[in-house]
Amino acid sequence: MAKFYNRLSGKFILALLFFLLILGTATAAVITAGFRQTQSTVTERSVQALQAQGRDTLLQATRREAQISAMQLMQASSLGRAAADFYALAYADHHLDAMQLGSLTHGDDGVIYDADPNRITEIWIDASVEVNADVEENLRRSLVLDELFPALMDQAPDVIAIYYMDPSGATRYYPKVEIVDVVDHELIVTEHDFFRLATPDEDPQRQPVWTRPYIDYIGHGPVVTVATPVYVEDEFVGVISVDVSLTRLIDRLNRLTPTPGSYALLIDGAGRLVAAPPAALDDLLNAETVRLMAKLNAGVNETQHVIETTMGLPLEQVTNQPFQQTLADMRSGASGLARFTLKNNEIFLAYAPLPDVGWSLAVVAPIAEITAESQTVAMAIGDEAGVTVRWTLWITTLLFGLALAATVVFTRRFLTVPIERLVTATQKVAAGDRSVSLPVHAQDELGQLANAFNQMTEQIVQAQQTLEARVSDRTRDLSALYAVTTVASRSLDQDTVLVSSLDQVLTVMNCLHGMIHLWDDQEQVLKLAAHRQIPEPLLPNLMCVPCGEGLIGWVIEQRQPLVIDDIADDARLSVHLLQEQVQARGFVGVPMHVQNRIVGVLSVVGAQGQRFNSEEVALLNSIGDQVAVAVENARLYEQAEQLAVVEERQRLARELHDSVTQSLYSVNLLAETAHRAVTANDLERTNYLVDRVGEMARQALKEMRLLVYELRPAALAQEGLVGALQQRLDTVEGRAGVKTQLRINGDPARIPQQMEAHLYRIAQEALNNALKHAEAVAVTVLLSVDTEFVTLTIKDNGRGFDLSHVRELGGIGLKSMHERAQQLHGALRVETQPGSGVTVCVCLPLNADGLPSLRRIPATITLDELYSPVHKEPQ
Repeated sequence: MAKFYNRLSGKFILALLFFLLILGTATAAVITAGFRQTQSTVTERSVQALQAQGRDTLLQATRREAQISAMQLMQASSLGRAAADFYALAYADHHLDAMQLGSLTHGDDGVIYDADPNRITEIWIDASVEVNADVEENLRRSLVLDELFPALMDQAPDVIAIYYMDPSGATRYYPKVEIVDVVDHELIVTEHDFFRLATPDEDPQRQPVWTRPYIDYIGHGPVVTVATPVYVEDEFVGVISVDVSLTRLIDRLNRLTPTPGSYALLIDGAGRLVAAPPAALDDLLNAETVRLMAKLNAGVNETQHVIETTMGLPLEQVTNQPFQQTLADMRSGASGLARFTLKNNEIFLAYAPLPDVGWSLAVVAPIAEITAESQTVAMAIGDEAGVTVRWTLWITTLLFGLALAATVVFTRRFLTVPIERLVTATQKVAAGDRSVSLPVHAQDELGQLANAFNQMTEQIVQAQQTLEARVSDRTRDLSALYAVTTVASRSLDQDTVLVSSLDQVLTVMNCLHGMIHLWDDQEQVLKLAAHRQIPEPLLPNLMCVPCGEGLIGWVIEQRQPLVIDDIADDARLSVHLLQEQVQARGFVGVPMHVQNRIVGVLSVVGAQGQRFNSEEVALLNSIGDQVAVAVENARLYEQAEQLAVVEERQRLARELHDSVTQSLYSVNLLAETAHRAVTANDLERTNYLVDRVGEMARQALKEMRLLVYELRPAALAQEGLVGALQQRLDTVEGRAGVKTQLRINGDPARIPQQMEAHLYRIAQEALNNALKHAEAVAVTVLLSVDTEFVTLTIKDNGRGFDLSHVRELGGIGLKSMHERAQQLHGALRVETQPGSGVTVCVCLPLNADGLPSLRRIPATITLDELYSPVHKEPQ
């Protein structure tokens, strides 16, 4: 027995038996409580379902009734539009000219009407209308409506009148009602809504317009009028209005009662009641207002009282806030259902618009009436729940007994043994055996655990392989970024940097085509600076891209990368020939930043089906920023060169003033003095002065030749450093009578152009000093190039000077030579003493490719170290 307790299977079986015993007891309690909770939940959900069903039914009925009501009203609108169209066509018919207008009767108060007993339509001209030829012409032309109006009214039972009004207000009215007896003689037609709302000023859209509902003064009860403007070739020729009785519509809405306590409301676009039953007034208005209205209308027919009371009643006076929110939705033309409390009763209010009329229909139904059946459902659920609970407890007890018997048998086979296997396999993996695999006999949790274990061992192997692959990819990306950085640091030539960088990008991203556009601040456009594999027909469209135009313009405008899987489907593509000229689809473009400023756009186009992931976009972004730094450096270098040119010109001007001008001035003074000596027959003084004139003239000639040579176009670009140095020695020093020697050690072709320019300027400054200040008669120039350094030495046999008198390498050009050496990370050394000439030596480092290196040579390097057999960087 002790051995059984010490095993995992024994502990698990005993624990499981104890658990099942507790679980059986708890299950009985939970089932009983659960069924009670279920009974409550089912009852609650039954109520909710009935409410939901009632909401849906109420909303559908409201929308359906709104559509029916709208169709009933729109029938009148259609008749008015048909009459307007008919009259517009007949207006231009010349056959109407033959129609004769009968005689009209003039009343004492200025009213004009038609008193002919055989008339079909009434004519009414109020006292404000001046009867002229236009009015008579309009009345004569409108005779054609005598046959149309009766036919139209026969088609619509709710239409009680249809009439035409010309622009002055002269009216042709149907049916015949003895209009002179029923209409107020002070009526001015043009001031009423049934005319004014359809005029061009009020109705520029020329659509039918509905008036507010009103009580007809002729006795037709509640009426609404739809006015339709009439235009003939953009000329307003009048209005045709149709009066529609609302009595039948209101009667039908009063019968709209989905539940015993429900009722319908009809509201116009301004939030006023069109129609509502007495129950609505009790709910919406306070009791005192209802009693006052009843008192004012005592003895009046109830239906007529309700209609006249509710017509035009503003609902803004209703104090119920939820109703006001719903009223705002109804006025906006929305459709929906709201739930709130009205007079201590919870109600549903469903509403739907009559869109063409601008009205809204609402149906109010008490929620209690909708959910009345829920109590019956709750009792039935309770009876059924009691029976179900008893049977459930018996069955549960039986099942738990069977579970207790089966637990011991199955636990050992399906639980303990698989766990022991898993423990053994885990120990082997921990020991380093990655080939372990567990057998899977089932798809239960232990089977899934075995599968997970097998997958884990496979994923460990795959993770190692994936890690190696990712390291390889990162190495490739870093190599590409390093290559671009190296190219940018090798040269300050912008074109070289752009082309080399673009080649690196296309190689590492395996793309077909690439472009680099640089931003032109003056023209405010992107200009193509470098490209690869772009077809010739497309280049004119890509040379100059405005900001925001096409894909590249989008990148510069939005200042963010743009990635497109298929450029053929992108609407921003302005070059539609691209999909025909190249087999390309994927596109990615990134802005090139430097110091929060965008200098251009780097873009590549991939082959069809190629997709760019976020890592590739990030790499391209980094490369673009590196290229931007190189472009900025090239720009700054160009500015520095331009500044150097300006400084050189200023220096030459100072030299011309300080040397040649002064020498010529001295020659002039000496010549005048010699002339006076000749006049005085002082031969000895004359000879001395003539010799001085010759000496000063030769010095001026020497300085002038030097300045003229410096003003000539530089031969460095054409001849190289060696040719330029030789030309300088021949042209300046040779003509000045100075003995020159140029010696070359190594291969000068390894010296880059940028370094050649600085070396030439240093040599030029040293030679100028030897010619102007040192009074040297011999100059030696030595250029030495090895695998690590370039060394330039200029030595003269002049009078030399004391270095202690020169502060910080300044004076006679030493400062400029020192700065040029520092720009290329090199060192300048000057050795001299009075009477022993001057030796100027500059040493600049090279890398393995013959390009300027970032290694610096200490400024304390000696000449002996520079001329050692193998140049090594001092430790």
